[in-house]
Amino acid sequence: MVVIPLNGTGNCSVSGCDGDLRPNCPYVLSVKANGKTVGCRSACDVFNTDEYCCRGVFGNPVTCKPTYYSKMFKEACPAAYSYVYDDPTSIFTCSGTDYVVAFCSSRKQPVCTYHNHKLVCRSNGSKG
Repeated sequence: MVVIPLNGTGNCSVSGCDGDLRPNCPYVLSVKANGKTVGCRSACDVFNTDEYCCRGVFGNPVTCKPTYYSKMFKEACPAAYSYVYDDPTSIFTCSGTDYVVAFCSSRKQPVCTYHNHKLVCRSNGSKG
């Protein structure tokens, strides 16, 4: 799912993830059905440790750092949260915008919205 801003001002970047994590999901995180990987769990969900879940002594931005697994997710989905304190690369401030929420889509396709009585489209690579 990706969220695409249209007609906004500020940091109007596309956010979310349209990457498929299944082909490169580590075995320990993979969810299998009929021998195939159908999902990829978080390291916090699988290991339930303070380090992976950013809690306890790891419950602040100084001690909670990206892990091997969160870096892998971030590589596949650069504009999505990969761990609790992933704010610098995942928070966007965009005002006065319309949003298009796209499921199972590609960022390479144009998106359109009806705004102020006219159809407004945005193509790949342009800013809101």
